Amino acid sequence: MVTIKSEQDEIVFGGDLPSDNYVANAIKYIKRKYKNPIFIAISDDVKRLKKILKKEKNISTPEVDMAILSFCNHSIFTLGTYGFWASYLAGGEVLYADM
Repeated sequence: MVTIKSEQDEIVFGGDLPSDNYVANAIKYIKRKYKNPIFIAISDDVKRLKKILKKEKNISTPEVDMAILSFCNHSIFTLGTYGFWASYLAGGEVLYADM
């Protein structure tokens, strides 16, 4: 279950976050399908992201803006509107967690 908390309210959305295995498997898929991919990873939970991707090379985790993401060829999308719009604008193949 995804929960967003603010000082005034708590909003609960129906759905779970994709597992860490989802991201690892999606990366393996892209590596098999495309030659020399470079991954740009963004998250509001950078510590978790670095933990998931610690063994990967060619992954950048800078604070990037939507313009850079929109020029990507393909996307691995987990959850959230930022990732949705980045994937939508980039086009290409989009992998997403069917939760």
